[in-house]
Amino acid sequence: MDTQLSLVIAKSNAGRLSRQKITDAFLNQVYPLDELMVLALDISNKNHYKAIWIVELLAEENIFFLNPYVTDILTVSGKFKHQSAVRGCSRILYFMSSSKLLTLSETQKNLIIETCLDWLIDNQKVACKALSLKTLAYLNNEFNWLKEELKEIIAKDYSQQSPGYQAAAREVLSRIKP
Repeated sequence: MDTQLSLVIAKSNAGRLSRQKITDAFLNQVYPLDELMVLALDISNKNHYKAIWIVELLAEENIFFLNPYVTDILTVSGKFKHQSAVRGCSRILYFMSSSKLLTLSETQKNLIIETCLDWLIDNQKVACKALSLKTLAYLNNEFNWLKEELKEIIAKDYSQQSPGYQAAAREVLSRIKP
C-alpha cells in the first residue's frame, strides 16, 4: 500500500525546489525518517532514487539525522544502479566521511572506501567519480595506503576523463601531497 510519503516522493522531480520542499517537511518532522529510509534503501522501489535525493539534502543540512542509518546506507550504497541514486549516495558518503558530527567505525570507513573505489573503477558519471575522489582524499588522513591507490587511479584515468574529473583529480592530488 502506498503511503502519503511514497506518493509525495513519486510526484517529486529533480528540481531543487521540489526536493527542498520534501526535505523541509522532514526537518519539521511531518514525515517519519524511518519511512524515508525504507523507500531510499529499497532498490526494487521504482522511486528509490527520488528518496535518495531527500536523504542527500538531509545529509547536507545536518548529517546527524542519518546517524541511526549509517550502516544501512553503507550496506546498500554499492548496490545502487540508477545513476541518480548513485550520484546522491556519493554525496551522502562524502558528507559522512567529512563530518565531525558522526563517529564512523573502522568497518564503516572501510565500506565507504570500498564503495568509492568501486565507483572509480566502474563506468560511473563524473560527479560520482569526483565525489569518490574527494571522499577518499579525506579518508586518506586515516588510511595512508589510500594515497598511493589514489595516485595510481588518477594517473591511469586522467587523460581519458572529462574536464570536471580532471579538476577534481588535481584538487585531490594537491591535498594528498606529502
